[in-house]
Amino acid sequence: MLNRLKIYFSAAILLLISSKFIAYGQSGHYPMVISRIPLSGGTITLNGYASVIFPAGAFSSSQDVKVSATSFPETDNDYKNDTPGGVRLPYEIRINFGLIAPSTPIDVVLHVPDTFLNSLSQGNNIEVFADMTYPTQNELLGGFEGIPFTYDSASKSIRATLSAEAFSNLFTLDGTYEAIVIIGTISK
Repeated sequence: MLNRLKIYFSAAILLLISSKFIAYGQSGHYPMVISRIPLSGGTITLNGYASVIFPAGAFSSSQDVKVSATSFPETDNDYKNDTPGGVRLPYEIRINFGLIAPSTPIDVVLHVPDTFLNSLSQGNNIEVFADMTYPTQNELLGGFEGIPFTYDSASKSIRATLSAEAFSNLFTLDGTYEAIVIIGTISK
């Protein structure tokens, strides 16, 4: 028993001192990656899911950022309420910036799985949605909104830019800033 505890403790220490590691996401067995973004910018890639591209100056100092794929029922319900009739991938991409939101827009490149492409019925178009937040003096407005994107059929990927309205600290329990992005459809 003591040897097992030593092994677990050693593994936990290695994860904590590493500037980049992969673990399981918060809901289900989806992946997560944490990486430090320097002042010069950088890219975090969650293999098979997404890459997040930070320009130089996105943060005023080096910042740890977590990119994960999750599948929260609350997010699914919000999506369904905001986009009636739309279907979506069974996961969302979450980008957690920590206690400081980026000071510039960031780009995301999202992988579109063949299974999703093959499931599209005629009249449905791929769309990208971000959970946008617009605080006003008296209330909080927002929800999942379609955002502009480009689709590259050769790489089966989508590239979109997330603006400051996609970065919110109002929905995390620890007050960290997060963006949530979903690939879905709208019936035409």
